[in-house]
Amino acid sequence: DNVNEKCLLDLANNQKMPPEEVIVFYHPLTRKHLTIALILFKNSNTARQFIEANNGVSLMGQTISCRLDPFGARLSKMYTSMANEPLPTLKYLRGMSEKKLALRREKITGI
Repeated sequence: DNVNEKCLLDLANNQKMPPEEVIVFYHPLTRKHLTIALILFKNSNTARQFIEANNGVSLMGQTISCRLDPFGARLSKMYTSMANEPLPTLKYLRGMSEKKLALRREKITGI
């Protein structure tokens, strides 16, 4: 619950892996921390390096799980399950139609 955008931004920057964007997600009605976040990197190599360095690491007393998530497919599924509403369109995906985005996410998750 204490992990916010600044904390994740500092984590990435301290490892010389500056992100393009960091978002911590909260329930849209209760504003309760959902314990999920997105860290967007400029390229997939940097993202992979971040995952290797941080997956399974303890951050503020919690073990974090890091993974590649093209098109926010897993993020969308988790957010919808926790918030009972669809994930708002992420800035970096706004140029893609909702239908095309849904098809790509379905292809990745199988749902």
